[in-house]
Amino acid sequence: MTRRELMRRMDMDELREWAAYERIEPFLRERLDWNMAKLDWVIRSIVSKKPVKIDDCLLVWGDSGKSREPQSTEQMRASLSALMSAASEGKRGS
Repeated sequence: MTRRELMRRMDMDELREWAAYERIEPFLRERLDWNMAKLDWVIRSIVSKKPVKIDDCLLVWGDSGKSREPQSTEQMRASLSALMSAASEGKRGS
């Protein structure tokens, strides 16, 4: 939706109310981050032999979290390979 369309459908008072509500109850980025982290946690828990913490699956925005070393190409390949193996084993078992 463009700004013009938004202003036709909603006045400034309502827009301010939504902005205030979003500051109190984040419903976009933060909520989606947690939902994706849960999905990532489930997949990693199925594939990994070690316990996985959900905090390790949560995206970190800006400089507000612990810094991580970037993955090497080999680490990325190994992760993808493990995921694909688990997926193909699941299909064979069904």
